[in-house]
Amino acid sequence: MSTQQADPLTELNEQTELNEPGPGPIGIPSTEPDSQPDPETGSGPPDRPAGYRDVFAVPQFRTVFAADLLSLIGDQVAAVAVAVMLYQDSGSPLLAAAGYATAYVPWLLGGPLLATWAERFSGRSVLVACDLARALLIAVAALSGASPLVVAALVFLSAMLAPPFDAARSALLAQILTGNRYPVGMSLRQAVHQIAQLCGFALGGALVLAISAPGVLALNCLTFLASAGLLRLGLKVRSEPKKHKPTDGVLTDSGKAKSGAQSGGAPGVPAQRRIGNRTRLRTQGRRVAAATRLRGNSSVWQDMLAGAQVVRGDSQIWFPLVLGIVGAAYAIVPEAIAVAYAAELGHGSSAVGLIMAAAAAGSVIGGLAIGRFAAPHTAARLMYPLALIGTLPLLIIALRPGLLVSLILFVLCGLGQAFQVVANTQFAAHVPAEMRTRAFGLAIAGLYAGQSLAILLGGAAAQWLAPSTVIAGSGLIGALGVLLLLPRLRPTAGRRMPGRAVGRAAARRARRTVQLLRGRHCYR
Repeated sequence: MSTQQADPLTELNEQTELNEPGPGPIGIPSTEPDSQPDPETGSGPPDRPAGYRDVFAVPQFRTVFAADLLSLIGDQVAAVAVAVMLYQDSGSPLLAAAGYATAYVPWLLGGPLLATWAERFSGRSVLVACDLARALLIAVAALSGASPLVVAALVFLSAMLAPPFDAARSALLAQILTGNRYPVGMSLRQAVHQIAQLCGFALGGALVLAISAPGVLALNCLTFLASAGLLRLGLKVRSEPKKHKPTDGVLTDSGKAKSGAQSGGAPGVPAQRRIGNRTRLRTQGRRVAAATRLRGNSSVWQDMLAGAQVVRGDSQIWFPLVLGIVGAAYAIVPEAIAVAYAAELGHGSSAVGLIMAAAAAGSVIGGLAIGRFAAPHTAARLMYPLALIGTLPLLIIALRPGLLVSLILFVLCGLGQAFQVVANTQFAAHVPAEMRTRAFGLAIAGLYAGQSLAILLGGAAAQWLAPSTVIAGSGLIGALGVLLLLPRLRPTAGRRMPGRAVGRAAARRARRTVQLLRGRHCYR
């Protein structure tokens, strides 16, 4: 190992005392108000909420948005087609449900590893390659005339390509949309995702009746091909992640701080004095990642563990992630046992769709409202209260209100899920750019795992308890989980540490990461 290379651990220990305030409130990176909008990424003044016109003014976002919508609708109708094929062939509801569960299983079996592997290539290459591979697998399933079990296996292999695709897309959106446009873009995508799911259910069933299940699979193949074409022609090549500048005052590769004018901060104020605890930890994560690339190749498993270490080591990253997992888990239970709850209220299958659509409708309205009308700092302050308020309507379900009141309560619960937009924004803002793909892979896997566990536990509990009691219990457990995170909220928003303590903490964190990557051998 050459002794001429700068030691990232030594550089982290050479920082001076912090005498200036750090970044802004939780979830909002500090930027200058007079920053000019970037036509490529859409960054702009931090205190003015962006609009949908601002978001769609970014050409690459339009490309990713359209391609994602095509793939999503195709996936939904294909899942319905596979479920119908399996049920018609076997008559087993369990096999039909297993066929539809292909959207969840890949993330649980190897989603983080596949997402980490995708980080080794450019975002556009990963997206296009995944779409083309999925198109090929679905084409074989549609045209081969194989048995339903073989078709289900091919669709499952296609679904295994969703983790690298979703992680690369999420990381790419964080590069394309910066500043105030990112939360608006994410709220819009969340709303469209919910609407596409609802439309996909109805459209899938109608298409299976109209053109048969193999015809629906062939249509899904065409959506993947169209998505690949859009991404190939509409995205620029991004071989390296864009430099992440979440706060004023950044460090150069040599470890020296830029001046305020050079780094975009206040002129004449040394940038070294404006770097807060969160910025140091993010700088540490970027430097460790860069050192890893320079000093030797690591396995995909080691890279995934390094990403987990970065997520675990910064409360500004893991706090919104854990909060999002808790929120997704308690909100999915009413949908999971919607059939049983409708039967408890004395209604048939027509009420099941209304129950499942109510929470989705509330989530769409809340996400669009907070992304469009709430200023960034206001949205950041609403994240935790919304997560807690969203649990309260579920507690009232224990009283077994009528269907209409229940639907209103589920809509209110969905409105509380608007906090997911803010949590996603904070997560993306604080993850180092070099580790963004693997971090998003871990986050999405955590969300799917939390939802899957909640579905299983809710379904099992509904075998012994009244569905209304199970739904109220999920709200109570969700409220307790959110309250347990309260002690972690205020320290991440404003706590400051002396400069030397920050340097030592960052150095210890870097050493642990390096030991993890290099087999307990620190750089000398």
